[in-house]
Amino acid sequence: MIFQKGTYHITTFEHFEQSINEVEIDTAPHYTQAEKYELAAKKHVENTELEGAISSYRQALGIYEQLENHSRIAQMLGKLGKLKNRTGDLDGALITFAKCIEIYKVLGSKEIAKAEAMYEIANVYHDKGDLDEAIDYWKQALP
Repeated sequence: MIFQKGTYHITTFEHFEQSINEVEIDTAPHYTQAEKYELAAKKHVENTELEGAISSYRQALGIYEQLENHSRIAQMLGKLGKLKNRTGDLDGALITFAKCIEIYKVLGSKEIAKAEAMYEIANVYHDKGDLDEAIDYWKQALP
């Protein structure tokens, strides 16, 4: 009697609703794990263990990429870009900030964050000794 009128549909809907609830519950540990990596990265920065911080932020970034949380992805890229600049990986910093800006452009409403990334790119160009590019990006960072 599995095909009794209405029974099959109700059971199917109940399973669907339960699956949706399980998916929502299952993402929570991922966010918690990503936040733990972020906290670890902050501790590494406080202890000037920049490579450890980069590793922890990369772990958090990977989780946010799996969850397709573009706002958090852009934030992690911004933090990684700053660390790459501090460790002397200037080209890596430029690439990372460029990815960050592209995400903010797609998100649209993150003008302040995009301006901050532009400012950081300007700083990288300054550190590379390319003052013309630095000035150009500093101008773009202005409102």
